[in-house]
Amino acid sequence: MKSFSFKNFRKFQDFPMIDMGGINIFVGMNNSGKSTAIKALILYLKNIQSFSHLEPPIINFSFANNLSSHTHLGDFRNNLPFNGAANTMEFGAQLGETIVRFELKGSALEYQSASLSVPIKRLTCSVPKYGLALIYERTKSGIRTTFSFKLIGIHLLRDDIRTKLAHEINPKYNIDNLSDIKVIDSFLSTFGKYTLKEEINISWDDYYVEDDKRIYEGLSLPLDADTERGLYYIVERVRHIIDQSVDHYHIEYVEAHSASHNEILFEEDKNNYLAQTVARFESEKIYRGSRPYLFVKKWLRELKIGQDFIISRPYSEVFKVDIKTDTGNKPLATMGTGSIQLFILLLQIAIAMLKGKVILVIEEPEQNLHPAIQSKLADLFLDAVTESAGRIQFVIETHSEYLVRRTQVFIAEATRNNERSIEELNKQIKVFYFPENDIPYSLEYRSTGQFERQFGPGFFDEAGKNYRALLELNR
Repeated sequence: MKSFSFKNFRKFQDFPMIDMGGINIFVGMNNSGKSTAIKALILYLKNIQSFSHLEPPIINFSFANNLSSHTHLGDFRNNLPFNGAANTMEFGAQLGETIVRFELKGSALEYQSASLSVPIKRLTCSVPKYGLALIYERTKSGIRTTFSFKLIGIHLLRDDIRTKLAHEINPKYNIDNLSDIKVIDSFLSTFGKYTLKEEINISWDDYYVEDDKRIYEGLSLPLDADTERGLYYIVERVRHIIDQSVDHYHIEYVEAHSASHNEILFEEDKNNYLAQTVARFESEKIYRGSRPYLFVKKWLRELKIGQDFIISRPYSEVFKVDIKTDTGNKPLATMGTGSIQLFILLLQIAIAMLKGKVILVIEEPEQNLHPAIQSKLADLFLDAVTESAGRIQFVIETHSEYLVRRTQVFIAEATRNNERSIEELNKQIKVFYFPENDIPYSLEYRSTGQFERQFGPGFFDEAGKNYRALLELNR
């Protein structure tokens, strides 16, 4: 996910588009909107997971949620801004090359009563790289589809396909791409009277589709049969790009209070997050010696939990976890709450390494942890992003000064050693500060590790303020 925004959801009437990095840290006072932003993100991604680019792909937007009870999202009406002035909502994000934006408008039914499903008024799928967009709008007569493009975007699309063909080992077998180039060239020649920068919009209604033949009637431009075929090819190519961008996105939410001290873990216990995590880890059949397994083993040592771990099945549908230490095996259930919480996090990262694109949302990972271990969390997250080749993306809600300070040290060390530019580092790690009654903003790192913008009061300055007060009292 490259960026994210929303409108008219809970306390935010207009949450601005924020650029996302590999690690995204949300900090701020209680009730400043961090949880609201995270729940909006979860809501968007859960709907993207059910996104089906059928003809037409406009569907209902669901507020139902199968993650933890802690992330219960309520219904459409109860998530509108508190002032009650709006009955619309928007959620948008850039996923890969595509921006997908949902626009919702509640009718009297959704606005006046609890509704977990709201019809989508407009669904916009745009590909900024090519300047192409498909817009689906619900009308009284059905679904109106608009293909918006500039000829320069079609040229870029054709050139990219040609570049891909040039690098194919056996291009003669790449029939689809060869056909695309031929049809796109024909399509471009039809629109030769338009300038490269002029935007063209072509619209049609969903009831003009019969079997596998698309009949473009009522178009804003007259098209002959060959150009209709060209339009069909290009629209299908854009749909393919959109599908590739939004496909295989997974989301996992790790609560702050998910640790369990039960030694026997029942696979079917839906209320025990540790049991569910262990069951998922085992179902993935992550073998000893694999990269995800070695990652967990490495960080068990780094976080001073143990040397290794053993998951066994003493009975059918029952798990038991032991941690190998210098003094022998020790049941995980007998360890501290912080260690159990970290073990859950490590297993979730290992599972995520096997998926396509995973956004791990983590609530206050510092709870029950010593300050030195809180600091090490930053190194853990950085290592996970590297080991997953960037497929894992973190969104972290935290109040830990130690975690944030460690990222600053990492930035300063990396720039001093000329490992990466500050511009690259600012794309990898993002810290967003949520003021109590204002719009959140990105702090941005300097090459020294310091921030370009200031934190509000009550975070970095709190320890110093108390220390100065102590000095005053002891004068």
